[in-house]
Amino acid sequence: MSTAEKRASQDKLETTRWLYVGVGFLINICLGAVYAFSVFRPPLQKLWGITATQAGLPFMVFLGMFALAMALAGPLVEKWGPRKTSLLGGLLVGGGWILSGFSPNIWVLTLLYGVVGGGGVGILYGCPIAVSGKWFPDKKGLAVGLTVMGFGLSALLLAPIADSLITGMGVVRTFTDALVQRRPDLACGRLRRCTGRGAGQRHAGFGGGREPRGRVPDDVDQGSAGGVDHAVVLLAAGIWERG
Repeated sequence: MSTAEKRASQDKLETTRWLYVGVGFLINICLGAVYAFSVFRPPLQKLWGITATQAGLPFMVFLGMFALAMALAGPLVEKWGPRKTSLLGGLLVGGGWILSGFSPNIWVLTLLYGVVGGGGVGILYGCPIAVSGKWFPDKKGLAVGLTVMGFGLSALLLAPIADSLITGMGVVRTFTDALVQRRPDLACGRLRRCTGRGAGQRHAGFGGGREPRGRVPDDVDQGSAGGVDHAVVLLAAGIWERG
């Protein structure tokens, strides 16, 4: 491979690794939706005739499960890699939200949203952070900071959307309809395309000499960053894709 070709490959890989930071940012926007739960509390109180403390139970249990699952998910990332771990977390988060839309009372909502959804967020939260850190050994602090920034911005972006959905379709239906009625067929199609693209494969021409800045780290499993992309499809495409 000529010097020009090596340089082109290196530049492409440099651009690609920043793309994964952006994907991780989007994942954290989805995961941080829990901090917009305050817009759900008054409607839940009115719907079921419960106290403010009871209406906050799903949020409190969610945060407890989030913290617990984060600690337990560390070994999973090491054993399974980010791809499988992120898919497990994404399925739990999506499943918890969708099933929450069928809750008949605050206790079932606490179980589905707090326990299932919160556990899923705890499992998934560390995956984009791990991938960003591995791809950016030279700028780890910056990459991880930008990835996690989405978690903090989530409430600012999603609270108005949730409030609008609650007004338009009701508080309980918002949990399910916000995910289901946004063309899930497109989400499945994108998932198939992401699965086949082989993101994370090593590029030829990087053997020997100084390692380029964007080289795939040796301890990242093949396609691991693509697994993070799968989670974005599962969590984000159904919410924002309109027919």
